[in-house]
Amino acid sequence: MSVMEAIPANPANSRALQHACARSGLVREGEQVHARVLANGFGSNVFVQTSLVNLYAISGGPGCGVEYARRVFDDMGERSVVSWNSLLAGYIRCRNVDGARQVFYEMPERNIVSWTTMIAGCAQNGRCKQALSLFGQMRKSNVELDQVASGSVIGLC
Repeated sequence: MSVMEAIPANPANSRALQHACARSGLVREGEQVHARVLANGFGSNVFVQTSLVNLYAISGGPGCGVEYARRVFDDMGERSVVSWNSLLAGYIRCRNVDGARQVFYEMPERNIVSWTTMIAGCAQNGRCKQALSLFGQMRKSNVELDQVASGSVIGLC
């Protein structure tokens, strides 16, 4: 009996397995979990789908993996700000700041994680002016500042 067969199939376990695969860089195993999700009918669960986006955004696949994350994201019937943030982080992870920027401006809702991911991503990829501009936009949007956002901007000075 494989480990996957020993773990009861339900959305919570699927998310936990996807998270473990993503953090461990186990793409092939993550794909097996994805297949199991579909086979068990959990494919429309927003939390499970977001975990799949995160799986591919973090652990990748051929190239950088954000293409797979985007495919799953585009097939989602319902998206949360966490779903959007997972995709955004995938683009930043792949150093595709332009792709991340497009996702960022498509987002119907942004939170501190969205802003911080985008600001830090710009800063880490040498787009200091863009990071400062985003920081200004964030302040005008009345988003409460956190240490990560502050640190990203302070590092630019």
